[in-house]
This record gives sequence, structure tokens and C-alpha cells, in this order.
Amino acid sequence: MTEKLDSELHPLDSEQRSRLWEHRLHIENLLYSRLTFFLIFESVLLGVVGTLYSKTSQSTLVLKVIVLLGFCITVVWVYVQHNVKQLLYILHNRACDNFPEFQKSMDSMLRKRRVVGRLGTENPATILLTYVIPSLVALVWIFLLFFLVSRLLFLFR
Repeated sequence: MTEKLDSELHPLDSEQRSRLWEHRLHIENLLYSRLTFFLIFESVLLGVVGTLYSKTSQSTLVLKVIVLLGFCITVVWVYVQHNVKQLLYILHNRACDNFPEFQKSMDSMLRKRRVVGRLGTENPATILLTYVIPSLVALVWIFLLFFLVSRLLFLFR
């Protein structure tokens, strides 16, 4: 038994197609807007840590709290981006089902890039921006936390 496409089971009228496309664009914009916000916020927080670290009179407890805050925000960032990415993929697939010209453009692009066979995904940039960048930022926070703890242990020797 073959599965039928969403567009074959319930064809959308022009108003529904327009709403589907606008919703897809909105979610894609949301993905990149949140990414930008988190990157700016994390950068400012890293700048605060650098500034406080350069002032030797500041307590390392304050620095550790800020670093832990940065790590927690990074975890929230990954969670939020993951959920938006999943919704974007669903809407992207529905758009491909309901807009033959969009599907044709996507197929042409994928053949040109040959990315699916090598990476196993149609959207490597979305994967990088959703998981890899936050993971790298999380590693920075973890490194800073270990650095602060080792510095504190070194001072008490």
C-alpha cells in the first residue's frame, strides 16, 4: 500500500497554500532571528567574563556563576533551535508536497550540491547552526569553568 502525498489527500486552495508558504517563511525567519539573538547574547556574556577576569579584585565565584549561566543559556539555545528546526522541516516537506515548482527547485539544488549523499541531509547549514555552533559555545563555557576551578585550586595551594 503506497502512501499518498498530503497534497493528493487534501488539496489546498490558493489561500491555504499562501498561508502554508507564509508560515514556512515565518518559521525560517524565527530560526535565524533566534540564532542571531543567542549569538549576540553569548558574545556579550563572554565579553563580561573577559572583563571581570581582567580585574584581579573580582571574586571567582561571580565569574563561575556567569559561566554557569552562559552554559545553561547555551543548553536552552540548543533546545529552542531544535524545536524550531523540527517545525521548519515539517513545513518544508509540506511546501515541497504542495508547491511542485518549489520541489523542482529543491531537487535541482540538491543535484547540483550533491550534499544528501555525502552528509545524509538536505540542509547541512541548518544542522550546523542548530547543533554545531551551540556545541562549540558550550565547549567554551566548559573550558572557562574548568579554567576558573583550576585557577582557584592553584591559588589555595
